[in-house]
Amino acid sequence: MAERNPFYFDVKKEDGENPMKNKLIAIILFLLIMSTAAVHAAEGANQPNLFLLPEQRETEIGQDVRFTVVGEGLEDLYGYEIRLAYDSERLRFKEAIPAWNGFQVPPIVKDGTITVAHTKVGRVGGENGDTEIVTLVFEVIGAGEAQIRLENAKLVNSRIEPVTIKPGETATLSVTAPVSDNFVDIAGHWAKDSILRAARLGLVNGYPDGTFRPNRHVTRGEFAALLARALKPETAGVPEPALADWKDVPEWAKPYVAAVYSAGWMKGYPDGTIRVQEKITRAEMAVMTVRAAGIQTGQEQLEAAMFADYLQIPAWAASEAAAAHKAGLVTGKPGSRFDPFAYTTRAEAVTVILRLLDMLEARNF
Repeated sequence: MAERNPFYFDVKKEDGENPMKNKLIAIILFLLIMSTAAVHAAEGANQPNLFLLPEQRETEIGQDVRFTVVGEGLEDLYGYEIRLAYDSERLRFKEAIPAWNGFQVPPIVKDGTITVAHTKVGRVGGENGDTEIVTLVFEVIGAGEAQIRLENAKLVNSRIEPVTIKPGETATLSVTAPVSDNFVDIAGHWAKDSILRAARLGLVNGYPDGTFRPNRHVTRGEFAALLARALKPETAGVPEPALADWKDVPEWAKPYVAAVYSAGWMKGYPDGTIRVQEKITRAEMAVMTVRAAGIQTGQEQLEAAMFADYLQIPAWAASEAAAAHKAGLVTGKPGSRFDPFAYTTRAEAVTVILRLLDMLEARNF
């Protein structure tokens, strides 16, 4: 008797069998095979390729957008598991729509990643050639450049022969949004104009309740993303840093952190970590901003005329704090204090980034 493909089962009820039970068995087999695909993938074979096809390149906040995963050179594709990373600050995942009939495992959405899995059912052949595989639908929730990246895919044919590929394909969506005259919580705030300008440039977003939360603290990863959005360092093809805690970096932040780290604007700690989830201090912000500005520091000395608490500024940040002050990037707090170990707020961060942009524009004029 010919071997039966465990993916094949009859949808209708036969001989007292429970079709739902058959479905569950098929799904379990499917996921088990998928989990071992990387181990059993044939080497040297002509592998198919996957790429992302965006429905559009530009859109506005509040719109739905679609990205379609398209296969090229497919041979008898019967089932798949595909993992993608996306900018969760600008996109909210809504649904995945398979291109053909079968059974789809509910998408797994976590920390800016989506995993979709689907298998055909019954005695049917797989897909061949160039064809659409699955379409992902997102709601646009933030302005700026939103990216979605194909990280890896496990493909199985109807003979249960698996292959794993890592496309590394990235699609970018430019999102614009009319910014209202105000966020509901910045009336009278000292950084109101800067906040509105940064929002119009797509550097930052407000929250769904209409607030900006200017006094909320910023993490090291968020400030790195802000720098990258403003200065646009190269992100394509930048290798992942060899950092002890790279696995803890949120998926949406990885391209930004990798680019900023590669550019030398952000450095790790002596233990090899980057700690992007920790709040960034004003001293750290000054150091990263001066590096991004390309200001060469030497023996700049902090003086009492600059900050009343200049003796509290750590040695590793002293030259950069002095350079940032002289360049007009970072100013003091009331009482002429620098307050080096205070955490940076969203209002402070956007203000410093805008000053940096203005300085670089004037330099290049």
